[in-house]
Amino acid sequence: MIQKYNLFSRIAGISTIALAVSGLLYVKKPVQSIPAKPAPAEIVEVTEVRSLPGLDNIPLFNSDSPEWVKKEGILLSTFPPDGKKVPAAHLNFPFEGQFNLFAHHFSHTPANLRRLYIGAFLYNHSSEPVTVEVLQAASYMREPDAPFKQKPAQSENQNSEVYSGPGIRAVDRVLRGIRQPDFPEKLVIAPGETAMLMNRPIPVRGLEKPIQVQM
Repeated sequence: MIQKYNLFSRIAGISTIALAVSGLLYVKKPVQSIPAKPAPAEIVEVTEVRSLPGLDNIPLFNSDSPEWVKKEGILLSTFPPDGKKVPAAHLNFPFEGQFNLFAHHFSHTPANLRRLYIGAFLYNHSSEPVTVEVLQAASYMREPDAPFKQKPAQSENQNSEVYSGPGIRAVDRVLRGIRQPDFPEKLVIAPGETAMLMNRPIPVRGLEKPIQVQM
């Protein structure tokens, strides 16, 4: 019995002392000192965080979470929660004056490759008609409008021909003050009524990977 365990010890490459006491086998390992790990160095760097110009006082409707969408549902809502099926899904934040809208979502492997749409509704919660002017607007899909491609770190872009992905292409058009013709120039919304600002398809059928982004 002792020979058997000694053989195992040699095969395993472990130095052991085998003791047989009252027919039982005990294995005692030599005590080895473990050096203490040095305490991690703490490095403190003071940095300055600045806000982007032009975004301080203008509210932004920013819809990008969840970025990957597989089924229909509310992505982001600033509607009042009263009477809604899921009140917690509505932020109850009415916009007044100028505001920006940004939406960035992927249709990612939806069931049966069904075509999802991304839409934006405007609701007039006041007692007077509201006029909404669309100053600039742009929307692109990844395929075929703006595929992701490797680009140089810096390029001249006088004619809006340098972009990688729909986000860069859309923001470029907006910064140039362009409104795509399929966006309305003006919407007049009666009290308590809604109007559709955007309704864009996000098709995935026929793509190599069933992933499509609409910006």
